[in-house]
Amino acid sequence: MRKQVKGFSPIELLIVVAIIVIIAAIAIPNLMRARMAADDSSAAASEHTSQTDTDCQSPRRILTPDPPAKRPRARNQSLALC
Repeated sequence: MRKQVKGFSPIELLIVVAIIVIIAAIAIPNLMRARMAADDSSAAASEHTSQTDTDCQSPRRILTPDPPAKRPRARNQSLALC
């Protein structure tokens, strides 16, 4: 009588490890690309926030509305509120 062997054979383990390596080889470059895109987007947002903050804190002349006869205000023109 032959003894029942419990567990996986070395070939089965090798196949599972090979599949995991292939999946990792596909996934890691995609994740790195996504992370670089997120870093670029974050840097652009930080730059925009910094520029907006600088614009609001810089001294500028007091804006007084022009009389309507001289310069009519456009319909979609809005005042900058800082």
